[in-house]
Amino acid sequence: RLHPRTGPIERILTIGELTLDIPHRSLRWRDQALLLPAREFELLHQIIRAYPESVSIDALALAFGSDLEDPHASVRVAMTKLRARLAAFAPAQALIETVRVAGYRLVS
Repeated sequence: RLHPRTGPIERILTIGELTLDIPHRSLRWRDQALLLPAREFELLHQIIRAYPESVSIDALALAFGSDLEDPHASVRVAMTKLRARLAAFAPAQALIETVRVAGYRLVS
């Protein structure tokens, strides 16, 4: 089982060959970098921080802020986009799965 390795004050989170650079808001896989849109980055950040546990859709919606008309729908849309981006960027790496009633979690 993989465990997230963290740098000082959670500046860098690593699972397998995926590295999330929080100050630069980027994702690295091997020697490739990917800049993520803000909401997708925040989703991935919350999910990697919780690994191997799941994160509820309510917690993810809170991370988006309270100014959204339908925060749960916004989470679902951003999650769909993030999954597609991850599949194209690092197809052999960890994926995000939906956990019925619980939310989302990273699987490897």
